[in-house]
Amino acid sequence: METVTDFLGKLEYLDRFNNRQKLWLHAMVSFMRGAFPNWDETTFCRMPAYRWHQKYIAFSATKDYFSFYTNDMAQILYLKKQLVSALFGKRCVRVSLDRTEELPAFFEACRGVAHWERQDNLHAVRAKTVNRSNNDSIAKRLLQ
Repeated sequence: METVTDFLGKLEYLDRFNNRQKLWLHAMVSFMRGAFPNWDETTFCRMPAYRWHQKYIAFSATKDYFSFYTNDMAQILYLKKQLVSALFGKRCVRVSLDRTEELPAFFEACRGVAHWERQDNLHAVRAKTVNRSNNDSIAKRLLQ
């Protein structure tokens, strides 16, 4: 798969967007690269997409709307509370390109997706350090 940089570098892809669409895409790609540099960056269905373990975030800009996709339903519910003028579908949030003041809500939703992933990793680490045998100490298990 090609990276988002490779994908955006193709002139025919960039030419299809107007300035409002480019603003949204540039803001989201810049945010994702800065906030989550270790997430896998790729394209999916001609959209910038970011994946980390079981979570994903993708987005696109159409003629009149910015669309945000994630498999984290908690963040979709968060956006429902924050964005009164948005349209919602299955794992999708659409907002008018004119509503640039809504960008921070999408940034916060991305942070929320990453927060749940960090929680999952924390639970996995804790599960590995659980003392499974009542007679062994954690220190003994770590030395093995």
